[in-house]
Amino acid sequence: MSDHSFGLWAGTAVNDTSSVVAAGYTFSNAAGNLAVIVKLTRTLMIVPVTLVLAIYTSRKEASLNTPGKSKNSYSIAKIFPWFVLGFVAASVINTFIPMPHGVDSFLAQAGKFVIVMAMASIGLNTNIVKLVKSGAKPILLGFICWVVLSLTSLVVQFAVLKV
Repeated sequence: MSDHSFGLWAGTAVNDTSSVVAAGYTFSNAAGNLAVIVKLTRTLMIVPVTLVLAIYTSRKEASLNTPGKSKNSYSIAKIFPWFVLGFVAASVINTFIPMPHGVDSFLAQAGKFVIVMAMASIGLNTNIVKLVKSGAKPILLGFICWVVLSLTSLVVQFAVLKV
């Protein structure tokens, strides 16, 4: 696969963002950059879906728990994912405030290091015995879902996009 093809595949077929970063940058810097862009674009679509579902759920719970209250008695402050403001602030700062020379490359390297450490921590905390005891059905289901998603990504990429 080319850097472009692998970046598209990793960004669409790999589920976890840190895994996308690890897989993409393991292949190449160009593949990693594209994989991250594709994955973050996918992730961005979670925001409107999550907000709509959160509002729906809050309204439903408010109307079920207190029959006398109106359906609009939910709080946006309770359902809003506040970490999003941190991402927006970091984006604004990075866009409009010039960074001293070398800080951007240091932050990029530090970010890659932290993601590698997070992935290693996840792997080291995996309890293989508990995973196997959970049964073959969940493991098989996860494997089948991964295969279908991976193949769908490749088919779309080569048959539809003609990459």
